[in-house]
Amino acid sequence: MIEALANPAGGQAHLLHGLGGSGKTSIAVDIAHRPLDRDVWWISAVDSATVLTGLRTVARLVGLTADAPTADELWGRLNGRTRPWLLVIDNADDPSLLDCDPGTLVAGRGWVRQPRSGHGQVIITSRLGGDPDKWGTWLTTHPIRMLTPADGAQILFDHTNHRGGTQREAEALATRLGGLSLALTLAGAYLAQAIDDPWPDPATPRSFAELHAVFDDSHAGALGIATGEQLGNHLVDRIWQLAVDLLKTRDLPLGAPFMHLLAHFADAPIPYRLLLDPETVTQSPIFAALDHAQVKALLKGASHLDLAEISHIPEHPTLRIHPLMRDAALRYRDADHDDPEYIALAATLLVHACAGEGEESMEDHLRWPFWVLFSPHVVHVWRKLVASADPDPVLMGHYARIVLCVAQFVSARGLVDQEGAEFERLSGEFDRLFGADSKHTLLARQGAAYMRMRAGDWRRARVEINSVLARQRMILGEDHKETLFSRFHLARTFLMAGDLATAESQAAALFETIRGVFGDTHAYALGARTLWITVLTEMGRYDQGRVESEAALVLSRRAFGDEHASTMEIRASYANLLLYLGDDAAAEIELRSLAEDSGRLRGPRDLTTLNARNGLAEIYVRRSDYVAALAVYEEVLPAVIDMFGPAGQETLALRCNRARSLQAAGRFDEAMVEYDSALPLFLGNYGDQHPDTVKIRVNRAALLSMMGRRVEAESEMRAALDIQLRTLGPDHPNTQVVKKNLQAIRQQALGLGRPVMWHGPGKRKKKGKKR
Repeated sequence: MIEALANPAGGQAHLLHGLGGSGKTSIAVDIAHRPLDRDVWWISAVDSATVLTGLRTVARLVGLTADAPTADELWGRLNGRTRPWLLVIDNADDPSLLDCDPGTLVAGRGWVRQPRSGHGQVIITSRLGGDPDKWGTWLTTHPIRMLTPADGAQILFDHTNHRGGTQREAEALATRLGGLSLALTLAGAYLAQAIDDPWPDPATPRSFAELHAVFDDSHAGALGIATGEQLGNHLVDRIWQLAVDLLKTRDLPLGAPFMHLLAHFADAPIPYRLLLDPETVTQSPIFAALDHAQVKALLKGASHLDLAEISHIPEHPTLRIHPLMRDAALRYRDADHDDPEYIALAATLLVHACAGEGEESMEDHLRWPFWVLFSPHVVHVWRKLVASADPDPVLMGHYARIVLCVAQFVSARGLVDQEGAEFERLSGEFDRLFGADSKHTLLARQGAAYMRMRAGDWRRARVEINSVLARQRMILGEDHKETLFSRFHLARTFLMAGDLATAESQAAALFETIRGVFGDTHAYALGARTLWITVLTEMGRYDQGRVESEAALVLSRRAFGDEHASTMEIRASYANLLLYLGDDAAAEIELRSLAEDSGRLRGPRDLTTLNARNGLAEIYVRRSDYVAALAVYEEVLPAVIDMFGPAGQETLALRCNRARSLQAAGRFDEAMVEYDSALPLFLGNYGDQHPDTVKIRVNRAALLSMMGRRVEAESEMRAALDIQLRTLGPDHPNTQVVKKNLQAIRQQALGLGRPVMWHGPGKRKKKGKKR
C-alpha cells in the first residue's frame, strides 16, 4: 500500500481509515518522508481552528497573500502548480470540518478536493470509514486493517533487537494484541526497556511469552470480549499500566500520577522545561516524595517507553503524548488524590510559568512564541477549573489573570469575533466566581467592550465602558491604571463616532493625567498621546499633530526601540499625518518600513500591517498607479472583512478607498456599485454627520459629476458641505476641499472644468489641464 500511495500515478486522492492506533498516521508519515522532489504540507484536523490555520498557511505558501482565501482560490493555485506536491490531512475524524458549506466535501468542492493535474496528491487519515454519504465518491478509500501475526512479530523484534523469544512467541503476542500497530509499538518499547534492566523485578515480564501471559491473566479478562475501539483502549490501558509498573521497579513509583498530571493539559505540545517547575511539582502532596532528579528521570522514562514524544527544540523543547496514551492516563485513578487536586496542580504550574509575563507581554511580538505554546493549555485547564466543585478562590484569582492574558494575546493577533465571544464568556464566569465588582470581572467587561469597538459597534461599546468606568472610579480611584485604560477606550468611541471635539478634550486630558502619574515614556502615556495625535490630525491641526508625533517618536524609540508596539503605533499615526500634509515621499518611506517591520514581527493580519499597506495604496492612487492600488485593496480587504465583519468601520472605510481607486481609474460603474452599497451602512451605523459618512458622500458626488449626473452631484456635495460647516467649521481643511469640489461641479456645469476628487484624508488631487 505504501509503495502504491507513494507513487502519484497510483491515484491522487486517498482516504486511510481504521481504528485509533492502527497505523494510519505512520503510513502517511512514511509516504511524506519519501525522498521525492516535491512539496509536502501536513495539516492536523483535530478541530476547525487548526484546520483553517493550516489551510491558510498552505495558501500563503502557494502564493495567495490574502489572509482569508476561499477554497476555490486555494485549489485554483494548487491545480495550477507544475511542481509536485502532497497534502496530508491527519486525524480527520469529523469530515464536516473540511466543508466550506454543508455538503461541499461530499460534492468534491470542500476545502479538500481531487487534484485536477497530475502533479498533486491528497491523503486523508480518519477513524471514520469510507462512507460515501460522509466523504463522497471522489476519494480512493483504503481500510487500514490489523497487522498479520508475522508483521506484528517483526515490529516486536525491531524494538527488542531480536530479543525476547522465538518467532512463534512473537506472533502469538502480536495476535493477542489484535495486530494493533500502536499496541505492538508500545509492547516492543516496553520489552526493550525491561530486557535491558540490569536488576529486573522478578514480576516484570521480560519476554514475549511472559508479556503474553500478562494479557491472559485475570486482570485482562475484558480483552476477550472487547471489539473495535474498545479493544484498542483495553490493550493500550494494559500496556500503559505495564509501562508505569516498570518505572516503579526503577525507583520511580509515581510514573502513573505523573502521566495523569500531563494528561490534564491540552492535547498540544507541552513546553515541559518552562511548565514543569520541579519545585512547584514537589510542593504538591501528590509528588511530595519526588525531587528534581526524579522529575527528570520520569520525563526520560516516559520518552524511552514511548509514553510521550520529546521534541528537542533548543529554545522551547516540548513533549507530546499520543492521544490514546493521553486517554489511558486520564482513565487512571489515584487512590489517594482525586482529579481536582491534579487540575489544581496543573493550574498552579501554569500560573507559575506565566508569572513573569508583564502587562505588555501579550502585544510584544518577541513573547508571542511563549503565548502560542501556553494558550491552549491555559484555556483547557481553565475549562476544567470552572467545571470543578469548590475550586480554591485564591488559585482562581491568580489563574483569572493569565486567562485574560491569553484573551488579550489572541485579540492582539486580530481574531475579533473569537475573542469578543471569549471576553463575554469570561465576564459571566468571573461575575459568578468573583462578583460583579471584582477587578477580573471589570477587566473582562472592558475587554468585551474593546472588541465591540474594534468590530465597529462603538455605541454599545460606549455604554459598557461608561458602566465599567463608573465602578472603577468608585472602587479603584481616578488615577488607577485600569480606570485610565477605560478612559482611553471611552475617548476612542468619540473619535469613532466623529465627535472630534469631545475626543480631543478627553484624549488631551487623559494624556496629561497619565504623564503626571506614570511619566512620558510609560506605555499608557504613549498610547494616550498617539490617540490625541490622531484626533488632532482629523481636526486639521496638522502642525500641532506633527510636533506631538515627533516628540513622542523620540521618547518611544529611546525607551523601547523602533519595533515596540507603542513605537509602531506612533509611527503609524505619524505616517498618516504625513499623508494629510501631502508629504507623500516621507509618508511612503515610513509606511514601507512600518509594513515590513509589522508584517515580519506581528504577521500579515495585524492591524498595523494592514493600515500601513492601506496607506501605501493611497500613495499609489495619488501617482495614478491604480493597478497597484487595487491589487493592495484586493489583498487587504478579505483579511479586514475576516477580522471586523462586512459592516465593521474598518471594512467600510477600506471598501470606500477601493471604490475611490476604481473611480480614479475610470471604472465608474464599479465604483458607484461600491458606494451605493456602503453608504446605507455608514448612515445606519454612524449617522449622517460622521466624518467617514461625509467622505463617502463627497466622493460619490464627484463620481456623479464625472458620469454627467451634475444635478444630483451638486445636491449631494451641497449636503456634505452643510454638514462640514456645522461640525468642522468653515476653516477646516476638509471643509475647504468640499467647497472647492462644489465650485468645480458648478463650473463643470458651464463646461469650464472637471471636479476635484476627494483624494485621501484631507488632501485633494491637483487638477489636470483644462480642456
